[in-house]
Amino acid sequence: MKRIIAPLLASLALSTPLYALDLVPFGTSGAWQIFSDPNHGNNCVAQVQYDDGSFLRLAFLDKATKTSITSFSPAWKEFKLDHKYDVAYQVDDAAAIIAQAKGIQVDTMPGVEMVFETGDLFGTLVTGKVLTFIADGNTIVQQSLDGSADAIEMATACEAAQK
Repeated sequence: MKRIIAPLLASLALSTPLYALDLVPFGTSGAWQIFSDPNHGNNCVAQVQYDDGSFLRLAFLDKATKTSITSFSPAWKEFKLDHKYDVAYQVDDAAAIIAQAKGIQVDTMPGVEMVFETGDLFGTLVTGKVLTFIADGNTIVQQSLDGSADAIEMATACEAAQK
């Protein structure tokens, strides 16, 4: 029995798309999950996973003085862990904004994280339908923003509850 359960538990832990396995669930909003991260000052994170296994994470950092957008998808496979890249993000048909991104990975899923020195970035995102990431003039990945307004509202409540 141990031979069956131990690998099963290990595979479940490894398949969870989280930076840290000890994120604390705060709630859900539609398809989005909201967590607080005790490893990073209990900052709050809104995360959605898509049918292809990719996921998008919108997070508050440094007591909501900074924000981050993190995208995980097999499409990021050319991006190396901890390397920095110029990546543009675009909400719907608005002008693309270039930001510095760092290559990251969860389990075997590659991704990029962009950190912003402002806490008001999410206002732009929650009004859109699709978030497009562009590198070297090519669309790398498009991720749905459906439900993000309610998810960010709940993440904001989560952030307030941590103070």
